[in-house]
Amino acid sequence: ISLAGSGGLDLAEVAATGGVAPKDLVGALNEAVFGRQVSDQFTRDWSQADSAELIEYIQRRHHGFMRRHLPYMSNLLDRVDKSERLAQSTELMVLHAVFAAFKTDMLQHMYIEDSVTFPPIIQMENHRKGLAPKPEIENLFGEMDPFEQMSQEHLIFDESITEIHRLLDVLAPKAGADSIFNELKTAFDELETDLDQHIQLENDFLWPVRPGKAEVAPGQGA
Repeated sequence: ISLAGSGGLDLAEVAATGGVAPKDLVGALNEAVFGRQVSDQFTRDWSQADSAELIEYIQRRHHGFMRRHLPYMSNLLDRVDKSERLAQSTELMVLHAVFAAFKTDMLQHMYIEDSVTFPPIIQMENHRKGLAPKPEIENLFGEMDPFEQMSQEHLIFDESITEIHRLLDVLAPKAGADSIFNELKTAFDELETDLDQHIQLENDFLWPVRPGKAEVAPGQGA
């Protein structure tokens, strides 16, 4: 799919010009950027990957995606505000509030993962490889369990996604064929897909081998 000469058009308009569905255009862009479709990450057997490799993938693929996509969605929401069909809509105001909270919490979540939860897992991986001494996890965290906190935040994100779905479904009939609103829905679908995969990788393959459960083999669970 070529985007040449499409300057000034939004995603839905570019897709229409090229005769493709917006979701297919987004998929093609993902493939161009990441070298494969997002869903292809599950053709890889992550139970056989070491924790450091999995963390690098999560940071590059999923944290990178969120840091680009969240501002993009904020911009779309601001543009939807200008739609005459949705002017003064209560549901749109609630959607702004829910998404703003989701965005703030997600950015903080990724920061904690990058700075608090991931480094000791990498240290433990290096210890298992004989490259570093065993980290003193108790000295790092005390009685706090940041890994359990991350899992709980995953549940909160799922609740936010469910509420955003509900609000978009309520707004859809009012928006009709509004191109910006439909672009927002496509962007949300992409966010939901990425978040589901992000959470699954961590819950299924990363937290089960967190420090303190270092003898559990990858993929075997807690």
